Amino acid sequence: MVELHLQAASGQKDFQAVRMNHIIDLDALSVRLAVSMERWRQRAAVGPTTWRDELSSWPHPIVEDRSSVRVAESLGIHVETSDGEIHVVVWTGGWADIAGMTAEVEIVAAPEFANTNEAHDVVVQVIDDFLGREKH
Repeated sequence: MVELHLQAASGQKDFQAVRMNHIIDLDALSVRLAVSMERWRQRAAVGPTTWRDELSSWPHPIVEDRSSVRVAESLGIHVETSDGEIHVVVWTGGWADIAGMTAEVEIVAAPEFANTNEAHDVVVQVIDDFLGREKH
């Protein structure tokens, strides 16, 4: 559930819940990314997968323990090298927020996906490119 925050003229916040469409199966994506994450760990520090629970109260906490998340709203990956870092957050609604930086370049993207396979392929390509690797 995504909560919209509306600030009234009085300064009070009104919270409204709007259900996000579930286009990307984040659990399936996590399983598929595990193989690539092991390969990335040979070249970089790869943090644990992080999750955000669609049903948690606002602000939604970011957690590493998937079992504590009732309905996964996002899946996050952080990769860091001596030259930079990249954060990728894939949303079940069908897009990702990508932000990173190296000594030479700033990376900012928000690709959209039609399905879990497409999300997987884009995430792998983005991180492989960040690490200077060709896609396998």
